[in-house]
Amino acid sequence: MLSVCAKLSRYVKNSASTSGRQHFHSACGLLDADFRTPSLDYDDLIKATKILCKSPAYGQLQFKRAIFNLLTCNQDDHSKNWGFLLNDNGAWHPAPFYDIIFNPSAFNEHATAYAGYGKEPPLKALQKLANSAGYTRWSQAKHDILEVAEVVDEFNAIAKELDIQQQTRRLISQHIERLREALLKHL
Repeated sequence: MLSVCAKLSRYVKNSASTSGRQHFHSACGLLDADFRTPSLDYDDLIKATKILCKSPAYGQLQFKRAIFNLLTCNQDDHSKNWGFLLNDNGAWHPAPFYDIIFNPSAFNEHATAYAGYGKEPPLKALQKLANSAGYTRWSQAKHDILEVAEVVDEFNAIAKELDIQQQTRRLISQHIERLREALLKHL
């Protein structure tokens, strides 16, 4: 039974594809990156995405997702939480963003490093990732960083609408604000 479940879990239902499913593969499996220990860098993930998906746009998507994880304190960003889908035409694309939660680690470090930095990546690390993602100018990457920051800034209002406890909202909002300030001071 377990082997059947394992085989079935590799597929995602998709009514848009001809067969109604897409093959799924995690970065963990594709890159033989152990998800139990920090073994992945966003630089490698971005490069692998561009090669596998044959599109610089997908590299930039992964860059924006990395910034989102940085700003939201999703430090559970290990290699098993990054995936790719293969459609009926043989084309790969990043899986929808999943397992994205406020999750500070005990050591305050991300499972996936930012150009070698597990926490508080400096400007040079973000610029390296932007370059790997295919941005031709830093100003383009900076625009996307600010765009992601605007989305993250909506957290408190959305959490209040969803009736998340005030204490929880405050805790997460304080982390977001601190991370946002740390990132934006570099820009």
